[in-house]
Amino acid sequence: ECDALEEIVIPDTVTWIGQSAFEGCDVLETVTLPEGLETIRYYAFMNCPQLKNITIPKNVTFADTILQGSGLEKIIFEAGRTKIPDGICRNCDTLINIVIPNTVTEIGQFVFWDCDALQEITLPESITVIGQDAFGDCDALNIVVLPEHVQTIEDGAFYSCPNLKTITIPKSVTDAYQIISNSGVTEVVFEEGMTKIPDNICY
Repeated sequence: ECDALEEIVIPDTVTWIGQSAFEGCDVLETVTLPEGLETIRYYAFMNCPQLKNITIPKNVTFADTILQGSGLEKIIFEAGRTKIPDGICRNCDTLINIVIPNTVTEIGQFVFWDCDALQEITLPESITVIGQDAFGDCDALNIVVLPEHVQTIEDGAFYSCPNLKTITIPKSVTDAYQIISNSGVTEVVFEEGMTKIPDNICY
């Protein structure tokens, strides 16, 4: 815990940030990550309440639970990446703004799990896969706009979202197992042109 640390600029030579590297830095406001960064280990920026914004370089492939307990309000994923890493924003209670580029084709597992302030998500048209529990347990989530070409929505993608009342399933979806279990959904609209309702979609 470096209680006076306000800003971090990681040099371009760094490809790995270790577990809990900057955990508990109470006044940390600004983090600049290098283009060549590939791995951010668990809890690297956990419990940094003044860290409101961060940009994740396109080469980062592992970053599970790095921002839990932070004050994060906005996250930007750099253009050029194809997948949002598993669990990256897990338990980010203050997150309200997500910027996902149209190069992304897959949202990983548990990416935005338990982001209780997140109210709305519009996913870019490039996305074809939404991972398991990607938006699970998002208490305030009430608007979800799914991309036209999404094919796979994995188990529990919108599990336990009590304020999500309606969802439209694009005709391209072929796999959507138990995606709204324990949610508040009262209306499911299947897009015109769909030829098969996926197994257990509303189970």
